[in-house]
Amino acid sequence: QAPRGFESLSLRQISLDNKKQKPWIYSADEAVGAGDTFMALMLAWLNENEFTARQDIVTLDESGLLAMLRWASRAASLNCERPGCNPPYTAEIHP
Repeated sequence: QAPRGFESLSLRQISLDNKKQKPWIYSADEAVGAGDTFMALMLAWLNENEFTARQDIVTLDESGLLAMLRWASRAASLNCERPGCNPPYTAEIHP
């Protein structure tokens, strides 16, 4: 059974076959906190773009989803370039 609150949440499959992105990580010192950074920045992106309720999130289109994932991925990659769990400041993350 799904955890409470996830009953109506579904994952949409998006084809990324034709969208290629250069890797952001040039040197990975360690991955401590990369997942936490990714999730935190994903939530921050949703909040900043006013997707704050479940009914808002399900309206997120492919371009919005890709923008959110790029933002969170960039933050996680910056975290990996630093020793320890050291997430970047918002000003350090470029779209």
